[in-house]
Amino acid sequence: DLGHKETTRSGRRQVGNRPVDRIRRGRLAKTLHRLPGLPVAMPIIERTKREKELAALLALALGSLGASVDAGRPDYARFTEQATSAFSQTLTNVYVDAANALAGSQNVEIDQEAEAAAAIYITSVAPTLARGMAQNTAAALARRPLAPGAASTSFLFSPGRAVSASITEVTRTGSQADRIAARTIGARLAVRTVGIWQTARDDLVCPICRPLHGRPELGPNGWASRVPGGSPAHIGCRCEIVYRFEPLAGRLAGPRI
Repeated sequence: DLGHKETTRSGRRQVGNRPVDRIRRGRLAKTLHRLPGLPVAMPIIERTKREKELAALLALALGSLGASVDAGRPDYARFTEQATSAFSQTLTNVYVDAANALAGSQNVEIDQEAEAAAAIYITSVAPTLARGMAQNTAAALARRPLAPGAASTSFLFSPGRAVSASITEVTRTGSQADRIAARTIGARLAVRTVGIWQTARDDLVCPICRPLHGRPELGPNGWASRVPGGSPAHIGCRCEIVYRFEPLAGRLAGPRI
């Protein structure tokens, strides 16, 4: 049951039987700064580590599936089980850390809400992603069957596919966690939240995302008019939505005492 929480011997929180490597609020308080009215740029916590972790697990599952294809007995059920476990293990940590980091930047405590929301999200998303990868693989092989023994050289079963999936889903999970956390923060502090598109600001930023950088969600030039679902805008997208918290008319933003 992903909704069950307990503390492991190492002191890490746990969602179901999966440890959640949360950053302690004490550490957050030392590293985050509250900037009223300015966008809070909260990069996904330990993003590179999480992407590599998920990519390694998915690569193992894809490699196993490829071997079964070469053997003439594609084992999509086993792949789906392995990929579901991989997504669940890594994305739970991404979600909880992202939500707590954004809330910590505003001195808001949402630990329980973050873990409950992560459980709901992962229960739905992890098996859906795993089934989707299995179905896409089967469809690709139906369109263009591989020669015997060729699975090891096919992108379908390659580490490259695992890396692409991991980047995309870490981005998606962090984006979803921040969206829900921002909504909770807005209600808790009675402030308005404004989501602003932020690219990685490097040479790898694509033509789809580059013009969206710095745009708010709503309005005539808002990013929602071009990418209604938000980040990720495409496979391999690394963009994030940063949030600005603005006082409502006649109110001062701040924690309720």
